[in-house]
Amino acid sequence: YSKHFFSSVMGWGRLVMVISETIKKRMIEDFKVTEEKIRLIYRGVDLSKYPFYLTKYDEKKGFFTVINIGRLTPLKGQYEFIKAMKIVMKTIKNVRVLIVGSEKRENRNYLNKLKSLVKKLNIEENIKFLGKRDNVPNLLKESDCLVLSTNVPEGFGRTIVEAGAAGTAVCASNIGGIREIVDDGMSGLLFLPKDKNTMADVIINMLEDINLRKACALNLRKKVEENFTLDKMARKTLSVYEEAIKL
Repeated sequence: YSKHFFSSVMGWGRLVMVISETIKKRMIEDFKVTEEKIRLIYRGVDLSKYPFYLTKYDEKKGFFTVINIGRLTPLKGQYEFIKAMKIVMKTIKNVRVLIVGSEKRENRNYLNKLKSLVKKLNIEENIKFLGKRDNVPNLLKESDCLVLSTNVPEGFGRTIVEAGAAGTAVCASNIGGIREIVDDGMSGLLFLPKDKNTMADVIINMLEDINLRKACALNLRKKVEENFTLDKMARKTLSVYEEAIKL
């Protein structure tokens, strides 16, 4: 997220691959890479690992599951997310929250801060910290909504693509590469970064409207199939290498 010499190395190649228009803009503006050298290749997901599961919204579970996935750091906005979920729970009582991700050494006190907030808000029974998990496809399958609460511009937003592949509705920060994946109101709902109130509003809207959840999940899956598959990413990457060796 900072402009420094070592990042400029990324622009020294004959061609430069970027994972989003957001990163493309950064390479041009911050590291003076010419647009002619840049090739856009979106991150891809292996659809065979994320079976589409839209029928879950018709199942009577008696509760909603909201999931937040990402490393535990203030940059990812879990603190604001927890505050937003407290507001959501005042309107929707039957909500459970899964927070997936581990903390790095430099953020080792952040988890304690999050747990203290949960205790202060008296929602300990509703929120579970799952740590690092390797069964994300299954967790998404069981979830009604993914919330990506990042406070800084994401280079892309792989978790959103994974949720889309699995048929899980998405609410996310209106920032960075996320806007290249989620069409607000069509394939998900966007909210202002760091704003617990607008975050809570869109989560409530998503959970209360089953037709909205289904439509957003279906539209996002279609977008993933068209733009964000592992096969497409691999083919486009190979084509850039083939182009580069001819220069």
